[in-house]
Amino acid sequence: PGEIPIIIGPNTFLGAYGSSNVLGYHAARLPIELDLLNGNPELPSPPDGATIPPGGQAGGGVVALQGGLAGATLDVTINQADARAGGQDTITIIYEVPGEAWAGIGFSNNGGLMVGSEAVIGQPDEGVVQKWILSSKQGIEPMADAQQTLIEPSIVQQGGITTLQFTKILEEPGEIPIIIGPNTFLGAYGSSNVLGYHAARLPIELDLLNGNPELPSPPDGATIPPGGQAGGGVVALQGGLAGATLDVTINQADARAGGQDTITIIYEVPGEAWAGIGFSNNGGLMVGSEAVIGQPDEGVVQKWILSSKQGIEPMADAQQTLIEPSIVQQGGITTLQFTKILEEPGEIPII
Repeated sequence: PGEIPIIIGPNTFLGAYGSSNVLGYHAARLPIELDLLNGNPELPSPPDGATIPPGGQAGGGVVALQGGLAGATLDVTINQADARAGGQDTITIIYEVPGEAWAGIGFSNNGGLMVGSEAVIGQPDEGVVQKWILSSKQGIEPMADAQQTLIEPSIVQQGGITTLQFTKILEEPGEIPIIIGPNTFLGAYGSSNVLGYHAARLPIELDLLNGNPELPSPPDGATIPPGGQAGGGVVALQGGLAGATLDVTINQADARAGGQDTITIIYEVPGEAWAGIGFSNNGGLMVGSEAVIGQPDEGVVQKWILSSKQGIEPMADAQQTLIEPSIVQQGGITTLQFTKILEEPGEIPII
């Protein structure tokens, strides 16, 4: 009751850990898009090894996005020593969204927040694709003409689908670089062709070197037998949480929870520090989300409300319903483990 539910479907978790055992500002934090019904697709990646031959390409393959961007697809290709860019490395992006609307792909170096990021936005009515600065939620502005260096940009609408396509130089002066490694992109689109507030937006964690791991998923179909389990398997996290791992299992009709469905999470982080997994229904923002946080020195694992960046507060005792919670440190690794009811009144659901 009063908590964000966890649902058997698309969820936004927040992974975080500290720089010490004292609960304070996180040393690392990242949204984790996790679909507990269908799994998360494996994102395109270059071939093994860090090197792409000059003039060669890596990536490609259409990825079906999930969560808030369900119905959209992303196709990414790295072009090394691209002759169209004077021999600089570039990225080609094809982004398809359902319906007829403006569409944009952003590039973030602040953990997926809109403000402070940059984006390529296509406006179908004007037939214009430009680079923009996302300076505030109230107003954004196109970059100067000298920075409008996109190659072969286009925005096309056909058959109820809007397709944004462009090639961008990976590293440009004064802009957020795209690296052959972990990146945070932002996918968004509107409710019409008129550029305004997005109908859908979601951070996309994309590793252009190693690819993104396929997250655990239940068996085919929507049904897990009562008392059965789905998921499991250790996932190596990337980006800002590189070095951490996540293991997720769904327990349907869990006897420990009076027959309610639950999720068991095992989250390992490098070093000795507090650790937390959050649950979000606001696109991965910290404020407004909820979390399970383990404090090793106190040996306490609790559910918290992330009410502000300046202060967070534990939920009321009546909401501390975790099953078999623990936080253990051994061999330079901190392991947070708990089982949580998927849907609890007044809490963000896990689907």
